[in-house]
Amino acid sequence: MELPVIPSEFSVSKPQKDEIFETVTGEQLAFIDAPDLKGISWSSFFPSKDYPFLRCERLADVWQYGYIIDMWIKRKYPIRLCIAGTPINMAVKVTQFDYTLGKGGDINYSIAFKEITLVDTESEELTVAQYEELSARIDELSAKIDAATGGRTINSAEDGAPMYDQAIQAFCDGGYINGTGSGLDLTEDMARLITIMYRLLREKGIL
Repeated sequence: MELPVIPSEFSVSKPQKDEIFETVTGEQLAFIDAPDLKGISWSSFFPSKDYPFLRCERLADVWQYGYIIDMWIKRKYPIRLCIAGTPINMAVKVTQFDYTLGKGGDINYSIAFKEITLVDTESEELTVAQYEELSARIDELSAKIDAATGGRTINSAEDGAPMYDQAIQAFCDGGYINGTGSGLDLTEDMARLITIMYRLLREKGIL
């Protein structure tokens, strides 16, 4: 967003931490710490009409300026702040934004920014060796998950074929297992236990 009205001045702050320690002898020691993040602020107005001193075309609806900045804040957008004629070109966030309706329909506002550090999320392409290593780790993790959960999920008698389908179908027909809305949701260990019970009950003539 380009500002149609150039602020008459802006303020830059770059606070420096000042830590002082006292030794056992009473001597004071000062340490040079890393500076805090830079801050920039100014006050100006958004024009509601075409003044001769505007540096660019203004938005037709003056309230759109406030709406856009409010959306930046709400959606936590990082902003690239560039001030022409200065070396200022940095990523910032809005830390304060106040505005009021002025005389003639203009919007008076004050705004403050704080420097932010953008994390580089771009990643290089994997080499064949890196891909194979990653694939092996995924397979290892999948095996651990299967071991922890008892293997595959069985949602129907057909899913249990060829080892567990007969036992699962018999228990379903008898109303002993119903499952959930998405299916029986049985682990392989559960299906194995149902099969053992089914065989024992058949041997006793119960099923």
